[in-house]
Amino acid sequence: MDYGKKAANFSTSEQNEDGSIYYWSRVQNKYNPNHLDIYHSGFEIRSLHRIQRVLNESRYEKAFEQYKKFYLRNYFEKGQIKIRPDTIYPIDIHGCAEAINCISSIDENKEYKNYADMALEFTLKNLFYNGQFIYKIIKKGKIKKKIKISYMRWGDAWMAKALSEYIYRYYKESIK
Repeated sequence: MDYGKKAANFSTSEQNEDGSIYYWSRVQNKYNPNHLDIYHSGFEIRSLHRIQRVLNESRYEKAFEQYKKFYLRNYFEKGQIKIRPDTIYPIDIHGCAEAINCISSIDENKEYKNYADMALEFTLKNLFYNGQFIYKIIKKGKIKKKIKISYMRWGDAWMAKALSEYIYRYYKESIK
């Protein structure tokens, strides 16, 4: 518990005013300054959610709530999800899967199902191809290119986890 709490304290000490936490700590920020993305943010939010449930301390609940608000406000927009707050490209299976997984995992009162639905619909529309999930869509200028490789660990496994979280959260009562 002590190690977990030290890690949680470090993470919350790195939280920005808007609720986000940069991928690199402030000491390492020079590597990729102020980097934010949907999947690392999702990992951190899910972790903060678990930590606050286990430790039941208001500081972790506050950090979780702030980060969740940032996440919903900055990564979901007009029927699409964004890899970073400023762009949807590249559209990446790992980011899409984490969006579904994160919302489904933390949505205990089912307040945010519309976000999970949006992420699922966006993912199926853009990255489901020939019965599998493709790696990503890149955009250079006006040209979009689908990279149709299906990666078991990076894409399919994360989508399996995301879909199982989604079904468990929103449909477990209807499955007998």
